[in-house]
Amino acid sequence: MDSKDITILRILDGLWETYEWVPLSEIKERGPPMPYEKKLRNLKKLDLVLLTTKDEMHVKITEKGQDTLAVWDFKRHGVIDEIGHVVGEGKEAVVVLAKKGDDFVALKFNRYYSAEFQKIKESLSYSAIKWWKQRLGRKNRPLDISRAKAQIEYYALSKLEKKVNVPKPLGINRHVVAMEFLGDQVPAPLLHQVGKGSGLKDEIIENYEAALKLGIVHGDLSPYNIIVYDKPYLIDWPQAVPKGFEGAKELMERDKKKIDDFF
Repeated sequence: MDSKDITILRILDGLWETYEWVPLSEIKERGPPMPYEKKLRNLKKLDLVLLTTKDEMHVKITEKGQDTLAVWDFKRHGVIDEIGHVVGEGKEAVVVLAKKGDDFVALKFNRYYSAEFQKIKESLSYSAIKWWKQRLGRKNRPLDISRAKAQIEYYALSKLEKKVNVPKPLGINRHVVAMEFLGDQVPAPLLHQVGKGSGLKDEIIENYEAALKLGIVHGDLSPYNIIVYDKPYLIDWPQAVPKGFEGAKELMERDKKKIDDFF
């Protein structure tokens, strides 16, 4: 990989609203002189793009290509120095360990699975996406769901970090949020692993109420979204909504009930 490869990926990434498959002629028009066909075939070998050669070569950036751009920019802007291994993986995100100096950083790569998204479209979890579309003024324009989830989480963490136990946000790039890593090379345990006898209920409720005072409803709080690392931290905020938004009251009641039920 070199800066010219990154230039091509940036062009493809920037045209996602305009093209599903970007014509080679459009890429050449926007980029500096270089052997584009050779570069694109190399990027295909690395699984960073897909190619089709009907009439003219057309190109599509892959999820791995978008991941590469985000990591490249995090390094370029000094958010991280090196990237490590996967420490958590679910349907909606992958968490990768990285380092900045001697400190560990968590990179959360948000994912979009269309089948899963269709399932939540009619649920309360979709409230955050509807809110973010309104906030961005994209009522009649497409929304990149993975990026929206990252933006919502980064917004929530930035608003809450000084008054609520949440991971400190360190940066955002496309669909990836960089944040404080809670653990020592391996993630600290979740509340459901620590157990009901932890005596943490009051502190968790106090933190949740503090988030509400700042106008943010978590929307998916459970023993699987609370890390215990010297104290309880509320994590996973991509479905957060403002307290007064559509569906927020039901989400808040559901959050509280899950914690009550656990204890």
